[in-house]
Amino acid sequence: MRITTYKSYINESKMNYLVKESSTNYPSMDSINTPQDLAEIMRDVFHIHELAEETVYMVCLNSKCVPTAFFVIGKGTVNTCYFSTREIFIQALLSSAVQIILCHNHPSGDVTPSEADITITATVKAAGKLLNIPLQDHIIIGGYHHFSFKEQKLLEY
Repeated sequence: MRITTYKSYINESKMNYLVKESSTNYPSMDSINTPQDLAEIMRDVFHIHELAEETVYMVCLNSKCVPTAFFVIGKGTVNTCYFSTREIFIQALLSSAVQIILCHNHPSGDVTPSEADITITATVKAAGKLLNIPLQDHIIIGGYHHFSFKEQKLLEY
């Protein structure tokens, strides 16, 4: 599988566009089929479990659950990170995402979702439903543990 990260920029006409930041081969798997698969990628490629501040990523997937793009959505402090649903879906649309997964770290190692995590997940889920780009999961990683909203049945449609 190819892991490609992008950043969005604004051109002189004030229109968003994507620029590829990096790309690397990840031979361990061909698609993301379980929350554990994504947690493994996030630890191996992005070292999310070692970050000192909360960092939120979005993974854009095609219809076969193959990642087409990875984005850093926001970087915060040791226990909070702010980001916008609007920017999530601008980037998802620009990358032709069929579905998305959010993933972020808890530097404390405690993967229990906060009230803010639960609220933003519901907001992104609702927006994705309107745009027909479903939020497939939101995964929180703390050390070598993870919490999946999908596995815990908190993303039922």
